[in-house]
Amino acid sequence: MGIFTIHDLIFKSAFSKKRKIRLFLKTFLSEPLSSLLDFHHIQILPQEYSISQDKIFIDLLIKIKFKHKPQFLYILFEHKTKSDFHIFSQLSFYLNTLSQIYNIIENKEAIFCIVFYHGKTKWKIPHHYSEYIKFYSKEKDYLYNIHYSLYSLEALNEKKNRTNLNDHYLIYLFLMMKYYYNRDYVKKILNEIIQERIIKKKESIKMYEELLIYGSNLVDKDYIENLLKEIGGNMSIQLPNPWIEEGKKIGLQEGLQKGLQKGLEKGLQKGLQKGSSERNKEIARKMFEKGYSVKEIREITGISYKKLKEILNNQIR
Repeated sequence: MGIFTIHDLIFKSAFSKKRKIRLFLKTFLSEPLSSLLDFHHIQILPQEYSISQDKIFIDLLIKIKFKHKPQFLYILFEHKTKSDFHIFSQLSFYLNTLSQIYNIIENKEAIFCIVFYHGKTKWKIPHHYSEYIKFYSKEKDYLYNIHYSLYSLEALNEKKNRTNLNDHYLIYLFLMMKYYYNRDYVKKILNEIIQERIIKKKESIKMYEELLIYGSNLVDKDYIENLLKEIGGNMSIQLPNPWIEEGKKIGLQEGLQKGLQKGLEKGLQKGLQKGSSERNKEIARKMFEKGYSVKEIREITGISYKKLKEILNNQIR
């Protein structure tokens, strides 16, 4: 939850392709889970859901078939660029909502949660709720215990990343995400994209334009434009569909039509903040309907008590 950023947009774009998701999951998931799944049957599910008159937004949800069972495993991705101690409340809300939408309990299926993290500091939050609240006695087995698997780019091994992923786009994207605040290293990666001449098919140019523009906040615009010219791209490219749709949702259509760079520099934060505010109101109403306490709603949405009372039509005291 919260404001969409350039990191959110490129994450959604990268994982809008089944092949990229398949490569990532085969690398990330461990045994025995990995061997139980049929990676040829992956379905990318919607990121926006309407419940009654409310809407929720998620970063990525897929379902993948088990090899020897009729059921599916749902995999929920939550993208983070900073440690967020609200992660358990957030996942709980998503899990309860998605379980109802897809009848997961009735179908004897399950949701597997992955937190995809890259940020300036180390991720410090335990993976299990029982550990987060320091409930270590044997009674913890009876708790409602949410847990997730963490994929943290801070632990990314560059050599293994290049060997295991076997996909230039994901290799360079993950490295740029990890070292995003290291200007010199990002510049090195951008140069490598060009020097290796990895752009061979015309249809693949768009993906690498995304990578170059993703790094454009850290290096001079003229430098990026020169690199783009070498691969036959330009700064006025049309954004990938997931980026455009996300921008429309948060009121940035005009800025996005002028290109990602101008949108980020001039119109992004204002539009995102407005969209985030409306989104949090919708989430607050839905959480209240599901019985969440005022304290929990305020912690997750950041809405003040006075504003929350207005949103809920004075239903709270």
